Amino acid sequence: MLARGLRRLRGSPLREFHSDYYLRINQRRLEHLATLPLPLAERSVLEVGAGIGDHTSFFIDRGCTVTITDAREENLAIVGRRLPGNRRPASRPRRARHDVRRPL
Repeated sequence: MLARGLRRLRGSPLREFHSDYYLRINQRRLEHLATLPLPLAERSVLEVGAGIGDHTSFFIDRGCTVTITDAREENLAIVGRRLPGNRRPASRPRRARHDVRRPL
């Protein structure tokens, strides 16, 4: 049943990443990440497989410099629209298309 539901969502990244199922799991992930005693303030973060950047703002809010990668150019374009450069320059995530066949 779950697989059938996920197949229906295929297509638009926003539709895939913002399904009720995904949003619920993602919220639990962020809650867990916030409880970990990690010294994240003002660190450099490489977010591999960032999707549409649902975790990126977590790191930006902690003053991190973030480089995001994803295999889908469409996802990186969405991140660019969701996290535009209207914040301080250090908070703008650097985006890079990631292809496992070609090193970054």
